[in-house]
This record gives sequence, structure tokens and C-alpha cells, in this order.
Amino acid sequence: MSGSDHETKPWLIEDKAKPTEFEKTRLEDRAFAETIMSRSVGILTDAGQGVGTGTLVRYRDIRLILTARHVIAGSLPSSLRFAFRPPGSLHEAPLRAFAAGPTPLLGGQALKIIRIVEDIPYDIAAVILDDGQEIAAPAELYDANLIKVIEIPDRSTLQIAGFPSDNAIQVNQRTKAVGAVMDRAEFDAALNGRPDLSRYLSHKQFAFGYGWADDLEPRGFSGSAVWGGADSKSPIWTANITLVGVVTQYLRTEKLMCAAKLEGIVPLLTRLNS
Repeated sequence: MSGSDHETKPWLIEDKAKPTEFEKTRLEDRAFAETIMSRSVGILTDAGQGVGTGTLVRYRDIRLILTARHVIAGSLPSSLRFAFRPPGSLHEAPLRAFAAGPTPLLGGQALKIIRIVEDIPYDIAAVILDDGQEIAAPAELYDANLIKVIEIPDRSTLQIAGFPSDNAIQVNQRTKAVGAVMDRAEFDAALNGRPDLSRYLSHKQFAFGYGWADDLEPRGFSGSAVWGGADSKSPIWTANITLVGVVTQYLRTEKLMCAAKLEGIVPLLTRLNS
């Protein structure tokens, strides 16, 4: 081997290991999915007949599950059941076929709930957890201590994770299992300014497209956090996310999700200590 060959070999190895742009995108997508799902919670109501989604949040010294008010309206706290992110890596599967993989199927568990704080106009609620309630890894709380009202940048990427009841399999005669689903959309400022949508959208909501509209009924996404990307000062890339809304409504004809704005979420959190 000549000296020239020896000098170029490390460069060739590095180039071979470098991911393509497609592979890089898939790796980043997986990182975002892992981060978002660790903070996502399935909510079972009406003895398991109703399904919604919530988000684990820490605000100051309070731990809570943020969701849409209508998801838990009319339910006693003691009757609610919650399903957290299970251990292990996430596994991808086709719709309604997730049992084919090794993903564990978890039943909901009762939690020690202190109280529920609601905001009726924004259709959001905070389920306050007892200090002694255990939240086992890999489930994580989203740190909302720096949350503030921001304007969502036009054309920015939004992501949601939820538990739509249409993505279910029959486990036995009495039991169905619901699989989590991720969706992604682009925020469109022009869409939210359309006059024909003003009768649906109040100043309390914003809208974005639902990517699964032709394949999956959205019922169960209610209460899902809407996530945007967050800038990081770290030189190491991480899947940084920031909470920008909570899903509260679906416009079927327009195939649009609607979400409560931060203008309602931030005041709800700030009055939890009062």
C-alpha cells in the first residue's frame, strides 16, 4: 500500500458511513417521534369506550396532563385511565396491524389526581397529578416553565401524536387495542386567514391539514399536543420540540385539525398555583 492510499483510506471510511439525506431525514423523524411519544398519554373514558390524548407536562412544581376539556368532560377523575409510553424502542407498523410487531399492548391505569383545572372557551384542561404519583421511564414530562405566547412561523412544520380509535385491533371478544399515530403538517398563515373558515375558527384556534384524512378517522386525536421545532444552542443535534397548541376540533369537510392557541394554554398553566 502506498503512502497516498494510506492517507485517503480514513476519508473513504467516513464517507461510506455518512448517511444519505433520505437516511438522515428518517433518523431525525425517528428522534422526533421518540421524543414526542415519551410525553404523549392515551386517555380512556367511559370504561374504555372513549379514547383521547394528553401530554405530560411539568410547570413549576406541578406535574399534570394537558388535554382537551371535552375529552374528560363528564367523567369522574377516579374513572379515568391513562396509558404512558411503554419501555423499548418504537416500532413502525401499518394502520390496524401494529400487533404483528413486538410492541407491548398496555391497558390504562388509574392515577392519583388532585384536581382538574379547565378553560371552557379554549376547550382545554389540566389534570393535576399528586406529588406521589410515579411516572416511570421512558415516559417524560415536557418542561413548560419557559412557555410563552409566540407566533407560529409561516410554513413551519407541526407534528402531533395521538390515539385515534380507528387505528385499533381486536385483542379478544371484549377488548380492543389502539395504536399511536403520528401526523405532520405545515402551518399555513394564509389558510388561517381565509374568510370562509372564520365561522369555524375563532381567535382562540388555529388550523392545519390532517394527513390521514382519507385513511383514518381522527377521533382520539383530541387533546393531542401540537409540536413545533425549537432552536437549540447546543452543537449536538437533538430533537428539540416546543408546545404550540392542543387539538380540540376536526373540520371534516375541510380536512383540517383545529387547535387551541397558546393564548389560552399559557394563562391556564399560570393559574394552576392559585
